[in-house]
Amino acid sequence: SQGVGILKAEGGRETKDGRSGYDRFTKAWYEEQGEENIDYHNCKQPTTNSVGDTSVYYKASHDFFTGEQMAPTAGAVFTYDSTIGLGMAACQLYEERGDAYFGGVDLFNAFVSQSFEGASGLVQLNPETASRDPKSAFFVLYNARGESDGKGNQIFSVKTVAHTAPDLDYSHVVWVSYNNEAYLYSDGTTSPPDALPPVEADLHHLSPGVRSVGLIVAALTFALALFFGVWAKRNRKERVIKASQPEFL
Repeated sequence: SQGVGILKAEGGRETKDGRSGYDRFTKAWYEEQGEENIDYHNCKQPTTNSVGDTSVYYKASHDFFTGEQMAPTAGAVFTYDSTIGLGMAACQLYEERGDAYFGGVDLFNAFVSQSFEGASGLVQLNPETASRDPKSAFFVLYNARGESDGKGNQIFSVKTVAHTAPDLDYSHVVWVSYNNEAYLYSDGTTSPPDALPPVEADLHHLSPGVRSVGLIVAALTFALALFFGVWAKRNRKERVIKASQPEFL
């Protein structure tokens, strides 16, 4: 595992001024989901089964969202942006048509044609593939490392070494080092390994001389076969030829 790189799309990153979409999302996650929301969530969950076993069901406590162990994952952030994007697309269709009835194709076209600031940053989609523009996503590069604990044991950890940083209009993205953390390769150094040498395959081809002799012999074989074929046809009525090859003639 030493030196393995992990490239992952994360939900977003915090900013110093706390004004990014991700900052606002995490603030609402921790502070604005009060007891009323927790009670509503619990009332939608099953509490027992046919045998009366309640241990298999989870009931969230009122401090469910306030603990750091329940920090929003990338999946939660992307799910939030997808849900909000669909809602905005539906509102756009309603405003344009004045009618709440529309088809799936109309909703899809409205969804992929919009651009908005979400929890994960600027959400931009490709209208042809419906995939998110990678320049608008936040990618992080992790580095797996192995270190000795001094007792003969190898301890592996994963370090954050770099992340993407788009410009203001998301037209260009660069990779930025995280806390000047260097990427360590499998040999424990920061120097990338040499490129693999080109594959040299011995195809066991015949030498030019052997090929020439083989082609000459093949040509003579074809010529003799053609000659004797023509000769046999022209002399097919001869008694000796008929006697030698009765089935062929």
